[in-house]
Amino acid sequence: MFVGWFWKRFTVPAWVFLPYWIALQLLSIATGSQDGIACAVHAEPFVAIAIAAIMCKTSAAGAEERLDRFTAESFR
Repeated sequence: MFVGWFWKRFTVPAWVFLPYWIALQLLSIATGSQDGIACAVHAEPFVAIAIAAIMCKTSAAGAEERLDRFTAESFR
C-alpha cells in the first residue's frame, strides 16, 4: 500500500481498504490518466454489484437466517 512517502505491505480488512481503492479509481478517472478507461471499467461494475447486494440483502426476508442455518448444517 502506498500512502504519500510511506510504502509497506500489510493486511487490512476489505472495509478498510475499499475507500482507499475507490478513491484511487475516482482520482484516476477525474485526472484522465492513461489508465482511466481501465479504472472506469473496474469502478462501474463495483458500484452496480454493491447496489445489487444491498437490494438482495434488504429484500429477502429471513435470507440471512437461512444462510446461517445452511452454513451451520453443511459445514460442521
